Amino acid sequence: TGSKEVGAASPGVGIAVATGGAGAVGLLAGAAGTGVLYGVSAGGNSKAQAEREGYTESQAVAYGTATGIEQGVKTSALFVVGGAGRFVSGIPAPVGALGAGVTGFTMEYVDEVYINPALRANILNDEAAYNIDYKQALINAGITGAFTAGAYYMFSKTSPQNTSEVVANENVEVTAVESLEEVIEESADLGNKLDYMLGKATGNKHNIQRSQAMQMELERIGIYDDIAGREYLTQHLNKVVNDSSNISGVESRSYVAKEICGQPIMEYTATTRESFLMGQYGGVKLITIWDGNRLLTVIIEGGY
Repeated sequence: TGSKEVGAASPGVGIAVATGGAGAVGLLAGAAGTGVLYGVSAGGNSKAQAEREGYTESQAVAYGTATGIEQGVKTSALFVVGGAGRFVSGIPAPVGALGAGVTGFTMEYVDEVYINPALRANILNDEAAYNIDYKQALINAGITGAFTAGAYYMFSKTSPQNTSEVVANENVEVTAVESLEEVIEESADLGNKLDYMLGKATGNKHNIQRSQAMQMELERIGIYDDIAGREYLTQHLNKVVNDSSNISGVESRSYVAKEICGQPIMEYTATTRESFLMGQYGGVKLITIWDGNRLLTVIIEGGY
């Protein structure tokens, strides 16, 4: 069920990312894309399953169609619930994630215990349709709830941090950053790290191999070395360096400045930050190390 939920959500995540600038429109586009793609897949699988179980062609087609529509609607709804974290304000992210998780749990449980058995009983005349494994249904619902809660929390962390909107009696108040200088001061100094992440490192063999491995991980989740991919990575890293909640470690370090006469020992503070980078086809955990706003090191851990 976990891989099923990730697979179901991935197309929608890609669409939502591609239309991210459209706000709620991007969310709805992602939900629609998820529903259509997963609904077609689920319908085809259900039809094939019914045929393998010996049901007639008309029964298999009817069951596949009904299941595809039901699964598409459910998956779209789950995507909207998870993606709502980007737009809901005034509610702490953990509280909102808990609500999203309960909603996802309930939707999956109702589907497995009530809706799908009813479809089998009424369309296939399956006498064993209501012989339900309640333990497995609870496990599947728990996985769906956890995935939905995680999606809500992830989207809530990507919501705009510098703009707040208050809508009341047709009056809109927008609070934004005070000056361009403030934006410039908080921007990440990436140096040549984007080249490094996208497989363009030079120098020793180890660096080149590590750079190419990073590029493969990013391409696997749908982030490529093009204008859109570089802009997306830049936006993500700017959010990372401005989010104090993602700091996992701070330590003092030093190095010998060989380029300076006398080769003095220079000290700096290294701040380790952890984030989740989502692409069209999945996500990876990013561990980044910073000296102030200057990016020193990038590590990509595992895919999700």
